[in-house]
Amino acid sequence: MRLAEQAPPMLMNSHQHSVVRAASMIAVLVPALLWAQDDAATRFRLAQQLEQAGEFERAAGIYESLSAGEPANYVYFDGLRRVYTQLKEYDKAITLVGRRLVLQKNDPVLLTSLGALHYQAGREDLADSIWNAVVQQNPMNPALARVVASQMIELRMYEKAITVYQRSREVTGTENLFAEELATLYGALQQYEAAVREYVMIVKKYPMQLPLAQSKIAALTTTPEALQVAFDVVRISVDEDSKNPSLRMMLASLAMDARQYDVALREVRLVDDLKNAKGGELYAFAQRAFQDRAYEAADKAYGDIIERHPAVALVPYAKLGRIRTVEERLSSADSNAVLDVDDRLVTSRTAIQWPVQESGKGWSEVISLYETLASEYSPSTISAQCQFRIGTIASEKLFDLDRALAALKIVEGMREAGDLMHHARLQSARMLTAQNRLGQARLAYVGLRAIALAPVRDAAVFELAELDYFETNFDTASAVFRVLGEQVRGDLANDALKYQYFIQENLASAPAALGAFARADLLVRQRRYSEALERFQELRRLYPAALLQDIALLRVGELSLAVGRTDSALAAFRFLADSMETSIVRDRALLLSAELHERVRYDKAQALATYEELLERFPASIYAQLSRQRIRVLRGDAL
Repeated sequence: MRLAEQAPPMLMNSHQHSVVRAASMIAVLVPALLWAQDDAATRFRLAQQLEQAGEFERAAGIYESLSAGEPANYVYFDGLRRVYTQLKEYDKAITLVGRRLVLQKNDPVLLTSLGALHYQAGREDLADSIWNAVVQQNPMNPALARVVASQMIELRMYEKAITVYQRSREVTGTENLFAEELATLYGALQQYEAAVREYVMIVKKYPMQLPLAQSKIAALTTTPEALQVAFDVVRISVDEDSKNPSLRMMLASLAMDARQYDVALREVRLVDDLKNAKGGELYAFAQRAFQDRAYEAADKAYGDIIERHPAVALVPYAKLGRIRTVEERLSSADSNAVLDVDDRLVTSRTAIQWPVQESGKGWSEVISLYETLASEYSPSTISAQCQFRIGTIASEKLFDLDRALAALKIVEGMREAGDLMHHARLQSARMLTAQNRLGQARLAYVGLRAIALAPVRDAAVFELAELDYFETNFDTASAVFRVLGEQVRGDLANDALKYQYFIQENLASAPAALGAFARADLLVRQRRYSEALERFQELRRLYPAALLQDIALLRVGELSLAVGRTDSALAAFRFLADSMETSIVRDRALLLSAELHERVRYDKAQALATYEELLERFPASIYAQLSRQRIRVLRGDAL
């Protein structure tokens, strides 16, 4: 570079110096400002954490520092107000709110909270005057009344909140204003009549709110007295507005809650006519009555549909419903013919029948009804459901497995059956197990493992594991039961876990005894009761030290009863109850002894004595309540 090209450094003028100084200051201040902001955010989070942890004094110190730095920041102000309130430093909080009101003059929320602070400080009159002033800012604005009433509710001042709501309703001339809020408050004060009146008002104004109102009233009417009050209020409202279908449905729902199904059905008939529902309301009533086991009322409603609306699409379903009520009535009468399975037991899930059953003819008649209906509407969803019920009854009630399989095969071949087809396949596989066609049953279950319908798929997996249990493949069965217990829910998971525990408990200590038990248990599933009894008796002789001895003895008693050997059954139950002191099912043995005396021998005195013995020896038994009920019946204390 030439010497002429070497220019001296240029001198900056005053403006340029100012720019440089400003840039330098920004370079210093911006990081400091960002640090300050970041520090404030950190301290705010810390204050929140301390507040949530209940360390209000430490939180207050941080909130005070933050608020002093940014007096206009509402979040800091509100945090400080909260912790002052928690510390019961009401005067500090009042001063704080007063300063805030300078910035937000006449703010209704701030004024309402100020009133709350004075109330908490014991100055109730001053609080009332402040709250009244908030409402009076604009008496025609319901939002102001809502703000004040909400604060009162937070302070559990329910009656004063009701007064605020009612005054706003009067001033604005809006009859149904705050109806839901008032109903909730009346309910909290157990003023059921007033609460129900509010719900009636809601339904009259907004019929679509009927389901919500019904659920709210149901939550209130948990006692007979409250239910009667609600019924009377709604009945009077129906008398005043007899053409209102929503009110009549409300009355019908209350009648059903009170199990006054005749009253409910009368109302539903009127509603069906008022709405020109052509049996729709009657069908909904019948379905609920059926679920409530009010079979007579359900049958009447189904009959009404058939007689009054013979051309509607609901008629086939009503006919099916009528047969279902016949079935359920017979099933209820037949329930005494089955011994309930105790959840503490791990055996096959088939209940053992009592020795005397008189309902076989009745079940055959029910099957005939289903066959007639299936023929009338074949092929259809109705006929598929009929055939499925035939299969279920034939297998469970009559143990006519060939007839059951024939009906279920029809369902399996009907595309109209929908998902019921898969349920039929599952039932058919169970029938194959009962017929001892285990290889075919296994193939059927394997096929069901691939379907998308989870309940059937999971049940098939369970049944496969149960087949492994029956065939003494205990390691395989236990592994599947463990996975099912972890992955599914409900009764299936409980059964799987019980099986897994039963296998693990006995496999290590007495594998031969467990194998004998499982093979005998398969015979129970197949209702080969005499053979099963011999196997369990043999197990008792061969493996006297096995842990499952008490369950095996209980099975001996149940099976003896099933084949009519009542003396042997009673001896087994008695030995278990009196001599096997480590067994957890001694109370069940006593219960079965008592039921045997009552229901087989008809020995009222001995049955009563045995129920009383159960209560005396096992007061915490799961059968204690049942025993007390049976004692009252036997003594004539209960109808």
